[in-house]
Amino acid sequence: MEKRVFVVSAVIIAMLAISPAPAVIIDSINADKTPSGVLWGGMGEIGWLYTPQFSYTLTGIQSLFAGDGAPADPLGTVTLEIYDGLPINSGVLLRSATFAVENGMPGGGTFAPLEISADSDYFVGFRSYPIGGTGVICNYAFDGVSLPSYYGTDNTGQYLNLTTQPFLDHPILMFEGVPEPATLLLLGLGGLMLHRRR
Repeated sequence: MEKRVFVVSAVIIAMLAISPAPAVIIDSINADKTPSGVLWGGMGEIGWLYTPQFSYTLTGIQSLFAGDGAPADPLGTVTLEIYDGLPINSGVLLRSATFAVENGMPGGGTFAPLEISADSDYFVGFRSYPIGGTGVICNYAFDGVSLPSYYGTDNTGQYLNLTTQPFLDHPILMFEGVPEPATLLLLGLGGLMLHRRR
């Protein structure tokens, strides 16, 4: 009887390991921060170089835009893009999504699964920023973890201008993804070993 339970458990864990897992926030930068508000001036796009520390399947990116006290203007839509490097260094656009921006609410785009490799450079950009009165709604905080900030104002996806303004170095980014099957399998095998010891 105990052997049968062990075999059934092994089969269930193996099926879980090879079946698609639901997307969750698998990596984040400054996810607990509040956006600074409105950037004065008409910046149409902004992006950051992102180097993940582990490999995973990316299915979408979220960001928090206008915080408390931001203008109540209709915020419109934003286009999210992810490249395999800096666009001006021949980075190739891998995925894009357009989504509506809500005042003070997390917003983001989802797209076809994309395999992200550890220690590889990617570029996450937002463009077609909605202009709200005197500026554009932003998705960065004044404090937090810094990333190199790289932004352009032409809204063509080139992100031409490197900025040295320190408050633009703190993006609010949340990466949706699923763990690698191998990771799930290791977890499952660990559970089997514990079961066997018992």
